[in-house]
Amino acid sequence: MRTPRIRRRFAHAMTTAALAAGALMTAAGPQRARAAPQAEAAAGAWCSAIPPGFGHPLVNLTPVALQLQQRSVEPAPATDGLIHLAYAAQATNTQAQPADIASVVPVDPLAGFSPTGRNLITDTQGRSVAGKVKLFATAPDDAVPNDGPEADPPSAFSTRVPAGNAGLMFFDVTYTDPAQVPRLLAHAITLATPDGGPGAPALTNPVPVGCKALAVLRPPLVGHGWTALSGCCALAAYHRDVVAPVNGLLQAGQQFAIDFEQIGPDGSCCNGGPYQALSSWLGYGTPVLATAPGVVVTVRNGLPDQQPVGTVAPVPVADLGGNRVVEDIGGGRYVTHAHLQPNSIPSWVREGARLRPGDMIGRVGNSGNSSAPHLHFQVADAPESLDATGLPFVFDTQLLEGSVAEGVEAFFDKGDAVVVDRTGAGLRRNLMPARNGVFGYNLSQ
Repeated sequence: MRTPRIRRRFAHAMTTAALAAGALMTAAGPQRARAAPQAEAAAGAWCSAIPPGFGHPLVNLTPVALQLQQRSVEPAPATDGLIHLAYAAQATNTQAQPADIASVVPVDPLAGFSPTGRNLITDTQGRSVAGKVKLFATAPDDAVPNDGPEADPPSAFSTRVPAGNAGLMFFDVTYTDPAQVPRLLAHAITLATPDGGPGAPALTNPVPVGCKALAVLRPPLVGHGWTALSGCCALAAYHRDVVAPVNGLLQAGQQFAIDFEQIGPDGSCCNGGPYQALSSWLGYGTPVLATAPGVVVTVRNGLPDQQPVGTVAPVPVADLGGNRVVEDIGGGRYVTHAHLQPNSIPSWVREGARLRPGDMIGRVGNSGNSSAPHLHFQVADAPESLDATGLPFVFDTQLLEGSVAEGVEAFFDKGDAVVVDRTGAGLRRNLMPARNGVFGYNLSQ
């Protein structure tokens, strides 16, 4: 799904070493320890065995409450060389006066609530939004300050949360060593005092880390030049900021979704024809492959492509993904392939059909809420892509061919070529495609 401004697109081995490192320990009050049996070293096994209150800080009042949008945070090793803990949280000011946030720092409850990882998250202007809130709404007299330079567009994020207001806060906590990834994750919230200085940090209750094993998938596409647009993790923008109010809940269903768009060796999206024509786009009609063994749970076929490229007729919420195939791959994980070409899904691919990796299940199209041909690909814990929590995943094998700069969609919208930085190119195994990487997939076919 492409962004409203430019393009609208469809709206865990890494922790095993840490889990086996020894006893669980908390520094909140009297030290409490609990052995971590080898049987619990597998991803998720130890999560259900954590005693109530384990790793919690001493009871402290938190005027700004921080509620993560998921029950656990899953470490995702990516092609950028980092391990990402990426998540969103609702920040709520429970006070009758504005709250000015000095900082929100991820901490490790099992290491004395000391800071953990590096939280680097930015907006589309490249400004840090770590510890800042994207408010749901503000009244005209709330006077939310602009955190960015006046020469730049006003930031959607603020360190001030008006009285009784709330919004979203985004995190990308990264590591270079899997042994450093914590088993529990909490936060230290520091508010500014009336004189402008920092107050005492307030600690939050923790969430477990690494409760769901990452899906190891075969790539869904074939060929060179597949660019991972709108992917995870360091930018608090599409898809990361699609936290939708669905069925009474805030759902971060697309937080690890990727829009795969193909470019040629010269960085162009098109083959020389008018870029408004679907047939000019290099990826249009490319086969889409099943990525894992599983069972089809949703098929939508026959919806028209949006055309000409760059225009989008409104579609119902149920058809935002256009023609699509959703597969249950087990372990509470569902893979969505969306915006497929009309009538490109084989007749045997229907609900209940069993898929094998490499089965052709459709072709790249431009159906649904899409303004240019691409494949929207995501893994989530439920079959409906918005009514779910998005999950990280890894591809078993991929060729990293380079990367493109942020905002290249603007060039594609004009039919212009983009520059590909080939630094660090090479084969990658069992990693999540990082945002704006350019990849080669299933090249032996």
